[in-house]
Amino acid sequence: MKIEFNTIFANPQITTSTNITQNNKQNIKYNKTLTKDTVSFGHNDLLSCPKEEIAQRIREALKSPQLTYIGSGGSAEVFKIPKSDYCVRIIYQNDDYTSSTPEILRQKNLKINFNLSEQDKINHVVGKFKGGTIMKYIEGTPVLNPAMTQGHIDEISKQIEEMPVESFHKLLQQICHAYQHDMMFDCSWNNVIVNPKNKTLTAIDFYKPECIEISHPFCHIFSGLTHSRTTLEQKKNIAGKILTAGLMEVEPNHKPCLDIRDFDYYKFLYKLRDQNVIESKNYTELLVKLFEDIECLKLRDLHGEDVSRILKSKIKIVKALIKQLL
Repeated sequence: MKIEFNTIFANPQITTSTNITQNNKQNIKYNKTLTKDTVSFGHNDLLSCPKEEIAQRIREALKSPQLTYIGSGGSAEVFKIPKSDYCVRIIYQNDDYTSSTPEILRQKNLKINFNLSEQDKINHVVGKFKGGTIMKYIEGTPVLNPAMTQGHIDEISKQIEEMPVESFHKLLQQICHAYQHDMMFDCSWNNVIVNPKNKTLTAIDFYKPECIEISHPFCHIFSGLTHSRTTLEQKKNIAGKILTAGLMEVEPNHKPCLDIRDFDYYKFLYKLRDQNVIESKNYTELLVKLFEDIECLKLRDLHGEDVSRILKSKIKIVKALIKQLL
């Protein structure tokens, strides 16, 4: 299965599975600067420039790789476009990782196309040309990558734990928007960018599945944010905030970002039980039953029935249990 693997800086594609993609890390190179928070190199709107100037600035980025190189993966390499909030992703010529940079530099006319599909936009693409794409430069740090020190990994875990529920809610909405356009989130640790300054969690790698896949937004978010160095207490806090973010989508008179029958409340709860994040089997079953009730009530709410009072009551009970257990 071909999956785009966009790191913090919109890193390239690798071939992997929808599970945590640790078996492929031998195909990935990281610039040492990837282990540090990044900053935008100015606020010049590159896209407002004439296409000829954009093409020239792409060439300038490729001519100075020692200054602009960000990272590489199984299908492409990525360079920062100086004095802009964008980077350029250059696809390899073939499977032996031969760079396409020399060929692109030889092109006299780099035809840039700004007619993008919604699927392009979901992957932060802002422009395309033969052999590559222009992408938004995402400020922040990935949850984890092989170049990070253990101390930095632990620091990022702490930052995630301290994020407000609203940060998790925005990430949920982003992933659900992708699902509604037939794009699935690759929940690798490299594919969620943590920005403690702006208190954002940004998913950066979505792929079009070759066959129908079931959406698992809560499980995917949890898998992308936690790993072997995440403490049990951190997992509890993160799980609680994910569930609380999910409850925001079933509030009375609110239109959910995804068909609520496609939310994976139950799968997620059992995942938490299996990982001993929720230690009690009985409490797990109680939460499953409460979420079943909430789902039924929300469906009635969406059909125009006045169930606000009982729906709010059920949500309040679940929030109290989440606070107690997580």
